[in-house]
Amino acid sequence: MNIAVRLGAKNVVVHPSTTIEEDDSFRNERRKQSKNSVMEIFEYSQKKGFTLLLENIPGSYFCNSVFNLLEFIEEIGEPKIKVCLDIGHANLRNEVISGLKVLKNRVVQLHIHDNDGITDQHLPPGEGKINWDLFRTMLKETEFNGHLVYEGYGGLDGIEKFKNKMKRGRI
Repeated sequence: MNIAVRLGAKNVVVHPSTTIEEDDSFRNERRKQSKNSVMEIFEYSQKKGFTLLLENIPGSYFCNSVFNLLEFIEEIGEPKIKVCLDIGHANLRNEVISGLKVLKNRVVQLHIHDNDGITDQHLPPGEGKINWDLFRTMLKETEFNGHLVYEGYGGLDGIEKFKNKMKRGRI
């Protein structure tokens, strides 16, 4: 985070959770520790002048769905904590549209990539199963005006594909 501050970053994205074992007798303690860690990072963000963004992350984590992420943030009780909605991760739970709706007042950044709805593939947009037309419509409806961050594989070629699709209105 110190490097981000020195570079003048306005937002810092954090994965706000830990893995949960199937038989996790320490679940409540882990959740409490995660919330304490997030608050510590939040307090640091306020001193250093950046916005803390929490990301929805797939797998067996506390914040593995947009609804769990919102619940986690609400439990912390700090309205200045915002969200980086990872569209590919949301697609793994069929939550792309509901995520934009439910988190619309908190989302300031989107991670953009595609997948088959089963595996976190980080494909270039349009190469998986996300309905990008509906996604674009929801961005307009929710009046999203934050940052789009490309996270797909494919290096510079993937970025060029993404830019061209955006110019043509296909994403």
